[in-house]
Amino acid sequence: MFCYRAYGLGIHCDLDLPGFPTTECPADVVIRRERIEVESLPEDPYPVVEATARQAIISARDVGKLVIRDGCEVTLALRADVDLDYVRNIVHGPILEAILHQRGFVVLHASSVAKNGAGIVFMAESGSGKSTLAAAMNARGWGVLADDVTAIEIRPEGAPLLYPGLPHVNLWPESVESLGLTPDSLVPVHPKGRKAIWRTLAGHMADPAGLRCVCVLTTEEPAGISLLPPQAAFASVLRNVPLTISRLISGTGREALSFPQYARLAGTVPIHLVRQPHTAESLASIGQLAQRIEELALGHDA
Repeated sequence: MFCYRAYGLGIHCDLDLPGFPTTECPADVVIRRERIEVESLPEDPYPVVEATARQAIISARDVGKLVIRDGCEVTLALRADVDLDYVRNIVHGPILEAILHQRGFVVLHASSVAKNGAGIVFMAESGSGKSTLAAAMNARGWGVLADDVTAIEIRPEGAPLLYPGLPHVNLWPESVESLGLTPDSLVPVHPKGRKAIWRTLAGHMADPAGLRCVCVLTTEEPAGISLLPPQAAFASVLRNVPLTISRLISGTGREALSFPQYARLAGTVPIHLVRQPHTAESLASIGQLAQRIEELALGHDA
């Protein structure tokens, strides 16, 4: 078994998971593989998600059946010819999302950073720059908590807590160039893809951080930052709930339990709309935007 720690959980897996922080720790989550007959898989190429109050099953024709129980036990029933790199990507995404959801976290498709116990979340559609901005914040001394899968604990009192996940960001070549990174500091997300992973261990935090603000990134004009009103803030949060989580919530009829958590997040933390048109000039000035957001989050402490 390989041993990792992410999102405050000890994760033991019989498949190596590059990008997960390694450490010796007790197991909160155990992930195991087994084989499955191809005939028992769905014919549809798109994943099928089934859920009960304690279990989630993700079935995919080209992968197998992935069973997540009680946020602590995962069985990967895989085809014999499955691409293990593809399986690793699923563990990084839908499986982690399901584990965290079953454990009561608010899970968002978002990047997150933290500094001196204060955290910021960046939400956006894919390709809108949340990973690039997280990397720019890292250059200013902010540790990267997560890229894509952000886990938030909503507490009865006090600020919501951001949990440290996987300390890396996925960057497009143009973002790599604008940040001044060298190619040898990155590895491909996929052998045939353009995107690369930058391991940002510098400044990575081991403890949860209090969430100071959420930034919703858009490439709309004109450039600027504005505070979203409550209804728009709540809608922005819901738009960034991962598809896997949306299916789990609707499949178990738990909307009445889950939506109040998202509403509390939108009601207790300032949510800002950050308009940054996607141009060569905006990429060149990403450091200036990072400084503005740092001042927004920390105020006079920045």
